[in-house]
Amino acid sequence: EELLPYEQTPLSHIQNWSGISNDIALFSALLNYRHSSSSTNSEDKNTIDLGISVMESHERTNYPFTLNVDDFGVDFG
Repeated sequence: EELLPYEQTPLSHIQNWSGISNDIALFSALLNYRHSSSSTNSEDKNTIDLGISVMESHERTNYPFTLNVDDFGVDFG
């Protein structure tokens, strides 16, 4: 909980604080584990339907290995 204010800190700041040279990668793999809600718009009363649908998405990173996991509570994406 104490680290939440740093959640969106740019990696360049973290690398500078670490003392590791900018010529060396801070890490070479990325694991992104998200605990998400499995509710739909009709179940979630706080969601506003803007009439926008995602047709296609593609995530890009600069890391040789990236794994994204969405934990919906009953299954994973």
